[in-house]
Amino acid sequence: APQVSSSRLAAVDAARKAWQEGAALPESAVTTAWSTQEWVHFLEGLPQALDPERLTALDAAYHFTGTPNPEIAQRWYPLTVRSGYTAARPAIAEFLGRVGRRKLVIPIYKALAATPDGLAFASEVFAKAQPALHPITVGSIETALAVTQAPAAPPGSAGGG
Repeated sequence: APQVSSSRLAAVDAARKAWQEGAALPESAVTTAWSTQEWVHFLEGLPQALDPERLTALDAAYHFTGTPNPEIAQRWYPLTVRSGYTAARPAIAEFLGRVGRRKLVIPIYKALAATPDGLAFASEVFAKAQPALHPITVGSIETALAVTQAPAAPPGSAGGG
């Protein structure tokens, strides 16, 4: 297959790498011109989790929490959940209550379902959002939330005897 390269994505990679190695975040003079694809590339290149302080710095600089862009939200919110950045929770609840596209919400629900606290939050948000969701989306969310829950023991299998 042909090798494709993008000077714009290479610049995003360089900015992200520099920040991860201790440099300042890219200036808004640079990032203002970034497209959604460049922001997605930036976020997807970050580690699975960051210190909440690092997320606070990212959020203060670029205002990801509450973004009207669902593609960015789909990447940002799972990162905040995995990183313990609970300041994003109200915006996550608003997003999940407003958006019903599976591609956009399932990664967030899966990230939330990975911890007992997140699962409780996700279940509460889902209960409010469910009436407005398409049945296929409802089933997908139910599956995402059920995956982390331990299956119930069959009756009579609990060591009786």
